[in-house]
Amino acid sequence: MNEIVIKIDEVKNLSKEGGKFVFKRDAEEQLNKLLELQEFINEQVEIAKKAIIEAGTAIDEDFSGAIGENISANYRYYGDRYGYNNVHTAKPFLKEITFYKVDPEKIDNYLEEVGELPEGVVFKERTKSLSIKKLQKVD
Repeated sequence: MNEIVIKIDEVKNLSKEGGKFVFKRDAEEQLNKLLELQEFINEQVEIAKKAIIEAGTAIDEDFSGAIGENISANYRYYGDRYGYNNVHTAKPFLKEITFYKVDPEKIDNYLEEVGELPEGVVFKERTKSLSIKKLQKVD
């Protein structure tokens, strides 16, 4: 049997060393190790999900999930529950929604020409987040 040993202090050290990526070329390897570990763990979680589904549906074909002491595994649905394929026959069951969206290109041009935002337009607070990913090697 293969054994998985996670040395928390080593993972923390990888994180700290990875932070030096901006300054030290060697730190890139530390970040790479973290990303490989993350990818491996994500793959294993997906394998575990499939195993849970297989075990659950073997017991009950309407299996909807399981709850343990520390973990729950339940199906979740995303997206709309219903759709339509004919607007004319489905119209009594459809809701018409109208909304406006700011055209950033027009705002940028206006800002460049006038030097300020047009009346009624405001800057939105946006969250800035650093994204780290492995680059695909091109052979």
